[in-house]
Amino acid sequence: EEPQVGEDVLNADGEVIGNAELIFASAKVVFLTQEAVDLQSWFESEGWRVCFSVEELHLAINNENEGA
Repeated sequence: EEPQVGEDVLNADGEVIGNAELIFASAKVVFLTQEAVDLQSWFESEGWRVCFSVEELHLAINNENEGA
């Protein structure tokens, strides 16, 4: 899956609440910068895995690709 890059994040009302660097929608994995840390709780409440480092992202994507 190709990630969505630099995507606006919308709440249920369609309002922009922030920006995610990378979104892997089918895997529900998102990469955020420290500037977007306020989005972490929103993504986690929606069942997403949130990553703040390349290492975390790599592990999350590899686990998804392995069916974990």
